[in-house]
Amino acid sequence: MRHGGVDTIDPATGRIERVRPDPERPEQGLPADRILSIAEASDGWVYLGSEKGLYSVDSRNLSVERVTTPGRPADGRVDAVLVDGDILWFGGLMNGLWAIKSNTGPNAQPVRHISAAEFTDPRITTLCRDRDGAIWIGIWAGINRLNPTAGAVERHASDPSDSTTVNRGFVSSLLIDSRGLFGSAPWREGWAS
Repeated sequence: MRHGGVDTIDPATGRIERVRPDPERPEQGLPADRILSIAEASDGWVYLGSEKGLYSVDSRNLSVERVTTPGRPADGRVDAVLVDGDILWFGGLMNGLWAIKSNTGPNAQPVRHISAAEFTDPRITTLCRDRDGAIWIGIWAGINRLNPTAGAVERHASDPSDSTTVNRGFVSSLLIDSRGLFGSAPWREGWAS
């Protein structure tokens, strides 16, 4: 049985509060589907990527709003969310990478949209920002890097015969470590840095 939703846990008291799905009210309630990614903005809003779209939750009162963006289906899957200052980046299995102002409410105008055709593979799985402000994009077939200032996407190709290239395959996680080194976790292939 799928319940969906999210739990918030107070680390000091252990108190758990639940934000549960409300499929009858898709604009003000979470869908009865999996939450795939979570990111918190500096103003306390939490953004949830789900199988049925992008949602925001006010951490003060746990109210929920579906976030819609013109040109993108409201119920389009969102696998990855990343807050970068006042910009929220998000993407999924379709429609490329989107950027909106993170505090604009439920009807967000896109600040930037990068078409799925720009990437090595259109299916975005995870996002990570590096120290220089570049956005690294994990996809079903490796990684790409976006220079937000220039708007240019760098494709990082894999060559199985060359150990200095990135691993090929579904990238489930990305990380910039304390030394500034980048690492990716391709599905079933281990950790690469």
